[in-house]
Amino acid sequence: MKAKIAFLLSVLFSSTAIANQTIEWSGFASIRGGFLSDDLNTPIYFNRYQDKDFTLKKESLFAIQADTDLGNNLSAAVQLMAKGDNDFDVEAQWAYIKYQFDDHSQILAGRFNIPIFRNSDTVDIGYVHNLSRLSPAVYLPLDISIIEGIRFNYQNYYDQWHYQIVSSFGSWDGDIVTQAAGNVQTDIDSVLQLSIEVENDGLTLFAGMTHTTFESEEYDHKLIDGLLRQVGVYDELVAQDYDFKRIYLSDTETSVRYLMAGIYYEKGPWFANSEITSLIAFNSIDQKNEAWQMTLGRKFGEYQIALSQEQNRQINDSTSFYKVENPITQAKLMLINDLVSEITEFEATSLHFRYDFHPQAALTSSLANFEFSNSEYHQDNGEDKSDAILFTIGIDLIF
Repeated sequence: MKAKIAFLLSVLFSSTAIANQTIEWSGFASIRGGFLSDDLNTPIYFNRYQDKDFTLKKESLFAIQADTDLGNNLSAAVQLMAKGDNDFDVEAQWAYIKYQFDDHSQILAGRFNIPIFRNSDTVDIGYVHNLSRLSPAVYLPLDISIIEGIRFNYQNYYDQWHYQIVSSFGSWDGDIVTQAAGNVQTDIDSVLQLSIEVENDGLTLFAGMTHTTFESEEYDHKLIDGLLRQVGVYDELVAQDYDFKRIYLSDTETSVRYLMAGIYYEKGPWFANSEITSLIAFNSIDQKNEAWQMTLGRKFGEYQIALSQEQNRQINDSTSFYKVENPITQAKLMLINDLVSEITEFEATSLHFRYDFHPQAALTSSLANFEFSNSEYHQDNGEDKSDAILFTIGIDLIF
């Protein structure tokens, strides 16, 4: 990654020197910390907060971006980011060239965000959001929202409505964070994305889909085989000539589909929004994941307050890998299906505060109550926990 960053930066700067153009610098940062009301044996969601110790590493980040106009409608951009949960190692978040066809259409090639969420392009820029923290149920930490490929943007007006269409194609490889097995190496090919957003007089409607194939032998053998052995069914499946393609994700028949839709409305001091998402890897152990969030808030000059409700759940009957002839084996596989369905399920109610104490900086804070579907999975010193309270506070800024 460091070699890639050095190469991309050298191309950017050398091209700028040839074109005799200036580089425009910008950046953003979030210094945010938090703690839980309990010391849990597992994080509340995807490697985030886990105990009573206050930490600044989970959500703090720093980023800087260089943009340059190369002339003749061609430009380039590189964004470098350091995240606390990655030990503040600097990585190239974006690195692309862009060609502007006209006032309506443009094409990007390189490494960039794809709008799998409504706020994908700004998901890390805390200052531009109304909430102190985006919903973790909807805004899962999916690194696959940043791919290497091409992206086409088109925007225009129809009557009084402004609309934007985005289509992307590319691939991704790297580590995916799992709740049960930590980081696993993953290759995702043929990422195809399409989304549309329309806006008029404070009302915004948006929807999109992403389709891809998934390959991760480490996920299969580290997580899935581990679960099978833990329940004591792996050797039984081998003896019964079980087709492991039905449960593994590393197979050409395993396609992943992601859908999202939502609405945002802002009028005067009031704002409200709602989003829903659906994620499923077909023909595998993975269950259909559904999430939603709803938010209502009000601004009071430099201050604002918002209340949000969210839910992340697994659809238990969306898989069929457990259907075998042997009833004892099937019972064990159904136990795994039930376990997978409850690991990541939660509901949360959050109260958000924001104070714009500077034209380019805001103090934000949130208080959230998480309720877990599986109290046995989250424990505090051996005691099952069905809920936990999370408090966060931080400063978001742009420069």
